[in-house]
Amino acid sequence: MISEIYWDIYAEVDQYRREFIENHGILAYLKRFSRYASAETLRRYLNRVYNYYLKHGCDFLGAVFVGDLPYMLFEVENPWSFRIEMNKTYKLPFLGSEVFPCDLYFMDLDGAWTDSDGDGALDIHDGDVRPEIFIGRLPRKPLIR
Repeated sequence: MISEIYWDIYAEVDQYRREFIENHGILAYLKRFSRYASAETLRRYLNRVYNYYLKHGCDFLGAVFVGDLPYMLFEVENPWSFRIEMNKTYKLPFLGSEVFPCDLYFMDLDGAWTDSDGDGALDIHDGDVRPEIFIGRLPRKPLIR
């Protein structure tokens, strides 16, 4: 949860946490982050928690981000490729690339993520690309307008 709104919505979020424990029997706790925390900081934290639980034989299922926590952008070159004939891909050259928020960055804790062109948006996702945890968001405003 983002620190700046912690006390404004603490009662509601804590009730959600308690109901989650009661209804599903799963441990849930609140962690505050500064609005200045980076996406990399959040991912490192999630990775540490995931590995701690794994080391102790427990499951860390995921996290819900409350407030306007950071996100990572991912870029896909010409995402609207299509196939007309077997083994031939035709690309529409006028479409360029697509950039979007990608919470898979937080879910896939052991994959390799790269920004190959240095523009601030990741564009390569390698290694084990399956997610280890889930991520949900309860933002105050849309990620991208």
